[in-house]
Amino acid sequence: MDRKRFSVVIPYIDGGVPHAMKLLPSLKGVDEVIFVGAATDGTTEWLKAQKGVTVVENPNGPSPYGENVNLGVRAAKGEWVFVLNIDTVVGEEFFERMLRDPGTGMTGPLSNWVLPDQQIEPAHPQDVEAVNAALKGRPHQDAPIISGLAFLIKRETFLSIGGFDPSLKNGDEDTDLSLRLLKKGYTNKIAYDTYIWHKGGQGGVHNRHLLAEKHQSTEWRIGCYVRVRARREEIERWLRRHYPIFDEIIFIDDGSPFNWEEVRSQWRGITVLKAEGLSEGEQRALGVEVARQKGVTALVNLDHDEFLEPKVTREELVRLLSLPLPTTLGFVARFLHLWNSPNQFNVSYPPQEHLFMIRLLPGIKYRFDPSKRFHVPRLPQLTKSTMTPTNIRIVHEGYMDPSVRERKRAYYEESDPIKDPKDIGGEGYAHMTDQRKLVLGEWTGRSEDYTISGNMMAEKEEPHTLQIALETLTPITDDLVLRVGPDREDLAAIGRRFGATLIRTPWKQDFAVHRNEMLARSKGSYVFYLDPDEQLPWPGEIPELVNYRPSGAIFTISHPGGLESRAIRLFRREGAVFDGMVHEHVKVRRPVCAKGTIVHLRRPLQRYREMNKEMIRRCPKDPRPWFDEGLRTIFDGNFPKGVALIRKAIRLAPDEEEMKATLVRVLLTWARLLAKESNVEVS
Repeated sequence: MDRKRFSVVIPYIDGGVPHAMKLLPSLKGVDEVIFVGAATDGTTEWLKAQKGVTVVENPNGPSPYGENVNLGVRAAKGEWVFVLNIDTVVGEEFFERMLRDPGTGMTGPLSNWVLPDQQIEPAHPQDVEAVNAALKGRPHQDAPIISGLAFLIKRETFLSIGGFDPSLKNGDEDTDLSLRLLKKGYTNKIAYDTYIWHKGGQGGVHNRHLLAEKHQSTEWRIGCYVRVRARREEIERWLRRHYPIFDEIIFIDDGSPFNWEEVRSQWRGITVLKAEGLSEGEQRALGVEVARQKGVTALVNLDHDEFLEPKVTREELVRLLSLPLPTTLGFVARFLHLWNSPNQFNVSYPPQEHLFMIRLLPGIKYRFDPSKRFHVPRLPQLTKSTMTPTNIRIVHEGYMDPSVRERKRAYYEESDPIKDPKDIGGEGYAHMTDQRKLVLGEWTGRSEDYTISGNMMAEKEEPHTLQIALETLTPITDDLVLRVGPDREDLAAIGRRFGATLIRTPWKQDFAVHRNEMLARSKGSYVFYLDPDEQLPWPGEIPELVNYRPSGAIFTISHPGGLESRAIRLFRREGAVFDGMVHEHVKVRRPVCAKGTIVHLRRPLQRYREMNKEMIRRCPKDPRPWFDEGLRTIFDGNFPKGVALIRKAIRLAPDEEEMKATLVRVLLTWARLLAKESNVEVS
């Protein structure tokens, strides 16, 4: 490969020499290596002394990453530009592999420290050649968002789109560039055969709220394509439910036994495309392409026997699409496969989740495996981090009748030569009719029974912290109640972009009072609350839990330092009341245990400690403040005193099993720490 076709651009700042010493040997044979930036510790002078290196000094002095990259790409001479962080090491075949099948926009490699969709965890991350040997031959695949850590792009493309946005300083400029490329019709890719080592560990400035504001859109043309082979009455029943929701409805007809002309005359504006003889993948590709031609900017896919639950209106879809979720390009709904009755569903029948709606940006392409006759993607496939779960259900009626299930099972068994377990949820199609391990859930048919209100309080948070927390909370809830400080207009503005009901009353030194204020403004049958300094790694569990209509759910909360506590965060709104001036709680009878964990990112503020001590003074026989003070004392590293406080709480409430379980976990953590100090292994 002619390495003179490309340039390597590497931004640098102070402290770059040790990193450059590791990186430069892996760049042998490259005609143009450009280091761009500025430093005050001699890094610039050291780089200038290296052979085969061009140094472009930023006249503005030490500057943000994006500004340096823009300057370096403008100075580059190659047709292609590789942008690399200075604290990386690349393999011998890095450039050849990256150029094997690049996207028309950005192409990024895998790494040990990078955005989630590109991250892998090799056993020996610094052994770059061994990891690349294991990855050899893997394909490059479309991926909407590419990390700025390391990427390949044509120089002309980068410059024509304006490069990195200089207003996003050291944070989210790569996501912004990826999105702008998609909107212009470029495709981005991940090179799954290519790995680089990244030292990492340095976080950038958080610009998430600025990125969200920049890419938020509120005007949508929503379309739906439906692949059908059905009777006329089935089509008309589907249309009666969905016709008011969509701007465009496209039927891909695979041989329906009726004349479509009368249906077209009654339901004006629908499109019918005859597609008999085409494979399923070709039919679905046709549906996506015609939607694009008709100017659809958000595309839904349903089958004729699949129905959006009753609460879903056009307004609800527009609400979801208009949320300021900059990296969300697809929305995931939950399937309810009705089974034997319109009031019960098969709890475990696959699929449980379904990418049902995407933002149809020009750079998002539909691709399918032509060797597959069945189970090809319904919509253009996205990476995991760009899909967001919602509290929307799709009611699937096609398998409700046992005789229909048997007929379809026999058809699939005979017609599907591959029978890939990953596609069909088991070895063969026996699960379609096997009733021996059947678990059924109740479906009331009333959407209002499954609605969720999100509650959050933000007093001292930074804007980006609130933005990230609301990105998790709002898609899985039907309405949002947000309390912000009366003087925090910046937080209130973010809440308004998310459509929140705002509460801005003065702080009353009592958490329960404010939680109850939010309950009074909530509309859902359920309430789920999250704090802005918490993350919910698996948000899709919340609507999944609500499917089974529990009284509430207990979540494990992981705190800094490896400690855990448990608390009820999801509960039925009717009759719920918070109690407790600090570390407030709501009582629920027979809650279920959630599988997921809420991650608490920071240690408690001093005001919490002061309020908790005041609670102890006011109510010395209340076990909760003693218990919470014990946990906070342990967070501070004082295990003996913290354990003593938790034991006091248990003496005040001997029936509180959760406190006892927490004490056991605390003692195990303490034992492991002591063992680690003594080099003793504890299982």
